[in-house]
Formats: sequence, C-alpha cells, structure tokens
Amino acid sequence: MQAPMLALLLPLLAATGAGAASPTAVGITAAAVKHHVVTPDGHKLGVRQRLSCADPKTSPTVLFLHGRTWSCGPVWDLDYDATGAAAGGDGGNRPTASFMERLSRRGVNCYSVDFRGFGETAGDATGGVTPRQAAEDVECVLCWLQDEGL
Repeated sequence: MQAPMLALLLPLLAATGAGAASPTAVGITAAAVKHHVVTPDGHKLGVRQRLSCADPKTSPTVLFLHGRTWSCGPVWDLDYDATGAAAGGDGGNRPTASFMERLSRRGVNCYSVDFRGFGETAGDATGGVTPRQAAEDVECVLCWLQDEGL
C-alpha cells in the first residue's frame, strides 16, 4: 500500500475501530448498491455504495479509489467471507473481506468509483485513462455525492 493512502486510512481505521480484533458492529449493512454517475462528457462512471448503519445523513462519507490494475470491487468491496464463500443468507453476521462493508457497519458511508475502462465503468474512445481524466471523474462523483446530501 502506498504511503499517502496508508496515511489517509490510518486515522479512519482508528476512528472506526476497523483494526480491532473483535470489533463491535453498529448494525447490519445492506448489500452494495450500484449507481452510474454521468460525467459532463456523457460517460457513465460505475459507483458502488454501502451506506452507514447509523444515520447516513450525519455519518462521515468516504470515496474510495483504486489503482491502475484492479477495479474497486476486488480492492474495496470483495463480497466474500473469510473462508472464500460468497455472501448471502446469513443476515450479514459473517466476517467479510469487504472493507466497505466493515466500515459501513461502523457508521461510515462508503462509496467507490471505477475509473474509465475498469470494473463497472466502460472504457472511452481514448482506450485509457489519464491522471487528469481520473481527477475530473473523481470531481464529478464528489459533486454527485454533495448533491445527494452526503
């Protein structure tokens, strides 16, 4: 993990107790919800959401980004338990590999965006994504989150 990302995550982990061996959950989280946020140039960005089990309107919100090799699904919201079994059927009481789910159980609204050409976001005509384009797309998602009241 890169040092800047680790520096951003450590205070969040400490505040939510995510690093604790046996954390106390605030509640049970719903399954991830997928959205498409449309950019000014008409491109649809795949955004994954897991709302806080507390009051989402008063809970902190985090937008997760991925690197250049994997989309946000396997990086931040891998929906499998510790044994590798797919999620479902147990009411959400299983240990999970999903970092977004773990944080949402502790009162954090979690969102992630797939950059162009990754995961739930189709590639565009350029066949790649530049750092500038990625930053503009992140800004678009942040504006959408603000419009949503988060």
